[in-house]
Amino acid sequence: MRDNGLQDTYTVSIAAPSYTSTITATVVSADTTMGTVTGGGTYTSGASVTIKATPNTGYEFVQWTYSGGWGGSNTNATVTWNPTTSGTATASFRGKLQTITLNANGGSGGTTSVQIRTGTAAGSYPSITKPTYTGHNFLGYYDATSGGTQ
Repeated sequence: MRDNGLQDTYTVSIAAPSYTSTITATVVSADTTMGTVTGGGTYTSGASVTIKATPNTGYEFVQWTYSGGWGGSNTNATVTWNPTTSGTATASFRGKLQTITLNANGGSGGTTSVQIRTGTAAGSYPSITKPTYTGHNFLGYYDATSGGTQ
């Protein structure tokens, strides 16, 4: 107060400190021989993040599975959203399904086609029934009509 009995008024302004919250988007391929991923990095919390899974030749994308601060899964190869927590997205791939036609070369019966995925390990192939041909012994299937590899 002053001597004259009047009161002075003061205004005090306090500014709250500003900060930017960041999140880390980690993206990984479950098997890099089958496909690659992009979009990982550090982002501002709530900012738009796009991740993309690209299958290599002979393979197809299956799904993203999320862990850490993210939950669930997604079957879209390209995903855009606005995460507010850090997390990890893992892309899963598998071999494309191929149909192989089997030619009995004059024989009868037996399996006429099989389906197998690219990258299927030897010994994991589907079973087949061999054809019959009177007076001949079945030696196996080959990758060419004449010669070829069994």
